[in-house]
Amino acid sequence: KWDEILAEPMYSDKDVFPATIATQHYARGVAYASKGMVPEAEAEQVLFKEALQNPALAGRVMHNNVMYQDPSDGPSILNVNAAILEAEIEYRRQFLAKAAGEAHDFTAAFDELRRGVDLSLNLAYNEPWGQMQPVRHILGALLEEQSATSSALCSSSRATSRKPRRSTGPTSRFGRTTCGVCSASSCASKPAGMRLRNSLK
Repeated sequence: KWDEILAEPMYSDKDVFPATIATQHYARGVAYASKGMVPEAEAEQVLFKEALQNPALAGRVMHNNVMYQDPSDGPSILNVNAAILEAEIEYRRQFLAKAAGEAHDFTAAFDELRRGVDLSLNLAYNEPWGQMQPVRHILGALLEEQSATSSALCSSSRATSRKPRRSTGPTSRFGRTTCGVCSASSCASKPAGMRLRNSLK
């Protein structure tokens, strides 16, 4: 899936497609980070931030939510994406450092994802939803990947116990899979983070 995202042609008309272009840079940044290509992810993050400054973004709305506005002015979809992208890149930096036997600390990545959770909870109700990926599921998957099973299960269960503003409740595939893998992992010695991420693709 990551390669499919990276192979997708970029839109170029910044006046007509300002939100689409920003979203594409966000998605490409997450794809590069997930593939372990941190410099490329950082380059996409720079382009994403530049896209957020496009005046054509002003007033753009996805259903009931503003696509982007200054964080001090209120919530927006692309501010949630900004937190996710920052967290994914920081997580991969630390993941690679850990794999190389170097000093590592995932705290900043997890804190940024928790900030993303808060941002997403402040979005207005909409169906279909503008923020497609529940941030708590990303947080739960990465916590589980680092064997923080109890925290991952807490994050996932909160996502499935929320009032039904979108299809991520107890009957959703995302919610059941996340809780199920975390619960099973809490009784086993083998980390299940990668299985969880693959199951949610």
